[in-house]
Amino acid sequence: MTADGVMPASIEVAIIEAPLLLPEEAGPATSGAVCRFVGQTRAQRDSEHGALVALEYHCYQDMAESELHRLAAVAIERWEIDGVRVHHAKGSVAIGEASVIIDVMAPHRESAFLACRWLIDTIKHDVPIWKQERWEDGATWSKGEPLSDGGRGSEA
Repeated sequence: MTADGVMPASIEVAIIEAPLLLPEEAGPATSGAVCRFVGQTRAQRDSEHGALVALEYHCYQDMAESELHRLAAVAIERWEIDGVRVHHAKGSVAIGEASVIIDVMAPHRESAFLACRWLIDTIKHDVPIWKQERWEDGATWSKGEPLSDGGRGSEA
């Protein structure tokens, strides 16, 4: 607790062997909003490779966790939020399983939504986690996605 009686924002990050399980707990009593993003493997078909079987995530774990922690701290600095939880899978993630879970706890929903959107967009762009797509007839590496404005708008 700080000198003015306010609890400091909490950060929890982890790279976890798949599959990920959804945390049951919400946020602290000061949070009026909890925004949760769950990224999961969706069924899809490629004209060349057939049906997607699973996604395989690879990373430099220490570096990835350090970067996730840094991004959570940036989110806390930019928006009025009580805490951030980020869990990302490593290993094989089957269709319908979660690969990333982000919880942002905040006093108000706007901060929670903006920070959560910024976190997933920035994580996909900046964190050293690589995604290999395993198809019926082989594997390809995901090319990634360009960084969007991530809900920065006038908050940037």
